[in-house]
Parts: sequence; C-alpha cells; structure tokens
Amino acid sequence: MHATRPILKRRRAFTILELMLAIVIFAGVMAAIYACWAAVLRGTRAGMTAAADVQRERVARRAFEEALNSVVMYVENRRHYAFIADTAGQYAYLSFVARLPATFPGSGMFGDLSVRRVTFSVEPATNGAMQLLMTQAPILLATNQDQEPYTLVLAKNVTQFSVRFWATNAGVAQWADEWLLTNQLPALIEYGLVFNATGEPQHTPSVANGIVAPPAVAVPEQYRTPAGPGGSPGGGSPGGTGPGPRGTGAATGGTIGIGSPPKR
Repeated sequence: MHATRPILKRRRAFTILELMLAIVIFAGVMAAIYACWAAVLRGTRAGMTAAADVQRERVARRAFEEALNSVVMYVENRRHYAFIADTAGQYAYLSFVARLPATFPGSGMFGDLSVRRVTFSVEPATNGAMQLLMTQAPILLATNQDQEPYTLVLAKNVTQFSVRFWATNAGVAQWADEWLLTNQLPALIEYGLVFNATGEPQHTPSVANGIVAPPAVAVPEQYRTPAGPGGSPGGGSPGGTGPGPRGTGAATGGTIGIGSPPKR
C-alpha cells in the first residue's frame, strides 16, 4: 500500500510582460495628469499676465491723464512752471507742474506738498528694455535737498511713446508734433503708448492712447505782479523765454500757439 503524497498548489506570479504593461499604463496616466496640470498652469499664467497688463495699462493711462488734468502754470515764475515737451527723439519727453490730488500715486511720500513737477520719460532698464518712468518731486525741491524725487515704472518693454499738441501755426489750427512755447499750455494733448509687459514676441502688446484737454491756462504775469507806474498791473508783457527741452536752458519761441480744439 502506497502512502499518499500531499498535493502542492502552484503559486502564480506576474510575468515580466505584465509588469511592463502595467508600467506603461501607469506612465500614460501620469503623462495625462501632467498634461492637464500644465494646461491649467499655462491658462492661469496667461490669465494673470492679461490681468496684469490691463491693470498696468489702466494705471499708466490714469496717471498720465490725471497729471495733465491737474497742470498749473504761472508765467511770472516761468523758470519753475515751464511746460517742457521734447519730441525730437524716438520717445517723447514731457515735464510740467501739477497740483496733484491726494489719491495720485506717490502722494503719501510728499505730505502736504501737492504742487509737484511731474516728468514722463522713457529710459532703458537694467536688462536693456525700454520702460516708461514717471518722476515727481516738489516744486521747491531745489531748496529742500532732504526730499528725493520719486520714480515709478508705469510700463515695461515700451515700443512707442508719442505726444502731439493741438496748436495754431501760421493761422491754421492743427496737430503739431512739437511744442515750443514753454510758457503756454496746449489746448489738447494726444498721447500714444505701446508696451509689452512680458517682453515675449508672441504676446499681444498693450495699447493706451487718448486725448487730454488740460482744464487750465497759463496765468499771465500782469495778474501776479504789483501795479506798475500809472496804475497798470505789471511792469511789462510776459516774455517767451524759458528752459529748453530736458533742462538745457535754451530760450524757445516760434509762432505755435493755442488754437480752437477740433470737433470730436
């Protein structure tokens, strides 16, 4: 009589083919998850960039227009109140005095000194790209060296910054590319600003443009000086000289004056 042998059950394991197939399926799932995550990330980044561009455009437009809407000028003190516009280069340069409101960017740094000279210029950044800068300082900064000018970057990667002025030249009112009379204010100012905040060629540039009508005129000298001989106010007519573009000190003149604004 033979003894019965115990029956051993064979244990089955994964084959190398099954392991490779599982790894391929897992890799496909992970690739799909990563692609979805990357798409969400790109969409979020594009949305944030677009929102930043709109915000920067709004800030640049508001700062420029609000400063021009607060411009002031006294011809008697033209050396400090001169309206300086230089459009000879590739980018425009604009400098004037304004009585800025408390809500204007940077007003908290100057306390009660609301009358400040505001300058808009395009300068190269550290990476070589051009950027629009707004610099402001109290009009009495020359006698108060404790206060430093405040500079704010309004737009990065600027490709265009231009200004034009509604003026009368030889009896014809039209848009002029330059403004030579530093002791007068133009009736209308047209500006154009094009910039690319990201600096990427495929990104659509932001465009800010418009027309501003400064709600002020230059106060003539005779209204600010004591009465001269004979009881007439002032000792003479206001001159036409003043500091030239970018503080060169050159006298300016010409036949350009303020004309009637065009119908819009």
